[in-house]
Order: sequence, then C-alpha cells, then structure tokens
Amino acid sequence: MKHVLAVPAIVGIIATAGCDLTAAGSLLGPGGVNNSAVGGQTGAEQTSDTLTVFFEASGSGALLSRAKATGNGTVWTSEDLASLTERDGIVVGTQGLNTDLVSIETPSPATWDTLTPPRAVTAIHRHFSDSVGPWMRAYVCAVSPTRSVSLPVGDNIETVWETNLSCRNADQSYEDTYWRDQTGKVVLARQWLGEQLGYVNLQYPWHGNTRQAADPGDEQ
Repeated sequence: MKHVLAVPAIVGIIATAGCDLTAAGSLLGPGGVNNSAVGGQTGAEQTSDTLTVFFEASGSGALLSRAKATGNGTVWTSEDLASLTERDGIVVGTQGLNTDLVSIETPSPATWDTLTPPRAVTAIHRHFSDSVGPWMRAYVCAVSPTRSVSLPVGDNIETVWETNLSCRNADQSYEDTYWRDQTGKVVLARQWLGEQLGYVNLQYPWHGNTRQAADPGDEQ
C-alpha cells in the first residue's frame, strides 16, 4: 500500500549558501518533508554536487559542495571549511563544528531490506569536543519495515521508500528516518548526531523520478 506523506508549510528555510553549519534550521521536521525545500525552493540552487543541510537545534542552513571521496565515504564542505562525511547517505563524521562527530559505525542502508525478524542493527557513535574531550555512545536500533510514500516535488509526485530506525540505549533514545529512491539511494534523511549536535536534515542531490518505485520485498 502506498502512502502520501504529509508536508508542512515551512518557508524561508535557507537564505544563502556556505553559511555556518552550527546555525541551522529544519528541512525535515517531525511532521515530514518540507515541500519547498524538496522542490528546490531554498533560496540557493542545488546542483548535482551540492548537499542541503540543516541542524534543527539552531536556525539556518547551508549548501555544501562535494569535496572528495575517501575510504570512509564522501566529504561535503561549506565555504568556511566546516564539513560532513557521509557513507551511503548516513552521516558518519563532521569537522569544524564546536562539537564534532568523530564516527558512526552502523550497517549500510543496502542491508535493511534483507534483515530477518527481529529487524535490528547496532550503531556506535564517537564524539569529541574541546570542553568534554572524547566520548562514545552505543545503541541498538529497531529497523521498521520499508514503506512506499509519495512526496510532492515541484509539479510532480515522487514515490520513495521510507525506513525508520528507532534507536536506544540504557538512558537515551532517538529515531532516524531515511527516504530512498527506486535505486536504493538515500535522497532525504533526518538523522540524530548526538545530544550536542541534535538532528541533522539532509537533501542529497536528486532530480527525482516520476516513475513508480518497485516495492521492496518487505513492504507492509
């Protein structure tokens, strides 16, 4: 069964590219995907080599440029040289922020649809800040059945796959949400980066595809 995702009316999310990543607002909120951002109405043009980023804990956003590929993933940088590293659509590191994510170790999204019940993965987060130094958090994440949802993108309706990861340890919990296109590529995400950085919202380079996505094997 297909679902139409509710889209909140949020405007004026981002004014300029290359702004400080520590001052950011929300592209994807708890209610779903911001249609104006998904449609490219962000006040700055997204290209095949830019990543739209917002941090919910602060108040603005930035377009990051693709810098290089490393053994750990792809590095995206702002004009002031703050950076995010992502692997398969999951942010696995940051650099140049007041508090940085050193690494996240968790299985690739390519494994989610082949999991057998109970559907779960582990996530190990390593962080560093000048005031606290290094620390680590480990979580067990329940992976939801993938479902097909429809997103308004400009004048079209795009069909993507939505997967939620509900993660917890003894004293913390969070929920990540990822939206993948029909090739399995993460195109939108709302991801928890720890208690200091909070949730990051990402729109990866995506031109959309109005053809209907094939159902993943475990869709409910």
